[in-house]
Amino acid sequence: MQQFKAFRLDEVDKKIRAGFVDMKLEDLDPGEVVVRVAYSDVNYKDALAATGKGRILLRPSCIGGIDLAGTVTESSDPRFAKGDAVLAVGHELGVKHHGGYAEYARIPADWAVKLPKGMSLWEAMAFGTASVPKCDKLFGPGNAWVTEAKRQVAADPYGAAIDLPAGPSEVLVIADAQANAEAIAADLLAQAEHGPDSQVIVIADDRTVLDATLDELRRQLPQLARAGVAARALAHARVVLADSIDEALAISNAYAPEHLILNVAAPRRWLEQVENAGSVFLGPWSPESVGDYCSGTNHVLPTYGHARSSSGVSVASFVKQVTVQELSADGLRAIGPCAATLARAEGLDAHERAVSRRLAWRGAPA
Repeated sequence: MQQFKAFRLDEVDKKIRAGFVDMKLEDLDPGEVVVRVAYSDVNYKDALAATGKGRILLRPSCIGGIDLAGTVTESSDPRFAKGDAVLAVGHELGVKHHGGYAEYARIPADWAVKLPKGMSLWEAMAFGTASVPKCDKLFGPGNAWVTEAKRQVAADPYGAAIDLPAGPSEVLVIADAQANAEAIAADLLAQAEHGPDSQVIVIADDRTVLDATLDELRRQLPQLARAGVAARALAHARVVLADSIDEALAISNAYAPEHLILNVAAPRRWLEQVENAGSVFLGPWSPESVGDYCSGTNHVLPTYGHARSSSGVSVASFVKQVTVQELSADGLRAIGPCAATLARAEGLDAHERAVSRRLAWRGAPA
């Protein structure tokens, strides 16, 4: 199968970091486009890009699959212009990301589908267009804007189903006297740097640990590249002194955090008391960051308290069950009268007759 030509950001001019590709129109073959990749089905960690009139090009996975999405930076095909938001479907494109930056892809224009002006990838996949089929279910993490978009899509009778509300990020750390304040502060900052609306909370039954954690936050914050973002998140953070770890867990269960870190002695002892949390990290050697990248769990997790009723995305999220029933004549004779009685109690005559008429054939009226 033909593969598109891809080139890494670190192999081209530094202007790419500002969103430009150092490739001239004359370098392209007829009928080709260069796309700044915002999403691929191989790795879409960094797949979030602005498009249209301030709209957001989101990064859902789709049952049925979109292989690539992004923004055109150069085109030798008259159907596409710089800035067009496009999808590429039906091909194994093999897009990857390198060094934390999105890759640029050079693909045949016939592989691409242009989205209407101002339409986001999310909208196109949720509702469908003349050229993009409507998806049945959309998956993916995000921020407050993504969560609101997903909520509206799920509420629309013509929209697609969604996995769960997921974003902005949350972490709640429960600590005791033995916990290392440096590690607690590092875990809080790891979530705070996601965005100014991230929520970070630490609950401890020891005031000394809380005071030390605050000192560590002041010390570590200036060292971060995203210190400004993290500082805004810390402005609405919470530090809670609990009477006991039991009380700390009760508070946590009421809050239902996306991420829960149990930085306490013998953390597995307390695990059975955890009722509401998206994902739990046990002990001093389990930073939440490994859950984002490589511990094996999915990091698309419920936020806004939805951990009270929802689990994180898993293989089961991509599976639906279809139930089947088949009765023999003797089987209907055995359970049919029950169905007929309940139908009469509800005043649903047609329901009752669908059973009783069949039972009459067997000479056993309901």
